[in-house]
Amino acid sequence: MQKLYISCFGLLMLTSCTSDVIQKPNPLLSQTAASQALRPGAYSTALVSSDLLKPGRIYHQDSAGKFYELCQNDFKKQNALKALSFTSASSDPDEVVQDQVYLSGAYFGVGVTTLRVPYTRVKVTGFTTSTMNTDDDPTRFITNNIAKACRETILPRNKPYYITSAVAVAKKADVYSRPPFDKITIGNGGYDGSAQETLKSTRKNVVFGVTADQVK
Repeated sequence: MQKLYISCFGLLMLTSCTSDVIQKPNPLLSQTAASQALRPGAYSTALVSSDLLKPGRIYHQDSAGKFYELCQNDFKKQNALKALSFTSASSDPDEVVQDQVYLSGAYFGVGVTTLRVPYTRVKVTGFTTSTMNTDDDPTRFITNNIAKACRETILPRNKPYYITSAVAVAKKADVYSRPPFDKITIGNGGYDGSAQETLKSTRKNVVFGVTADQVK
């Protein structure tokens, strides 16, 4: 039984952190700051500059962590793409959206320690959104208006890729985390942690969410 608990918590630790720019849905989170700011189904992102991740663009991201924009020149040359417009909206300065964690109060006594659900979560105070304007489906509009070489050669060679339609930028983003255990005793020593989450970092003016279609 102890091995089962430890294995489950090891899996939770792996799913609670990622280096991807556009992040996979986290099973530990019942709701995300991204989905509250944009719409249900929006992806959470690493806290990155808005220069790195924009709406109405195409990005490659693979399992090795590579992330880069595709077909940039098409967005500069194709008339329909050059004419793309975006709607910006700002929340109240003190409005808060934040990741909400499943089972945050759950714990198990295992041997000499107490195991708890480990997690990393984001709390955003104040944000802006930028959304692509189109009467068509955003993904269809972009793929129909990029050059043939991009559509038939570059994109098929760079799967999986994401076509973005909206981003959310935090005025302030606080990152909180909690370790999987609060105390371990080994002989005369050990580790004394905390069952409470702690503030790990604060970032300003960073992307924290994106609405996008993934093409595999």
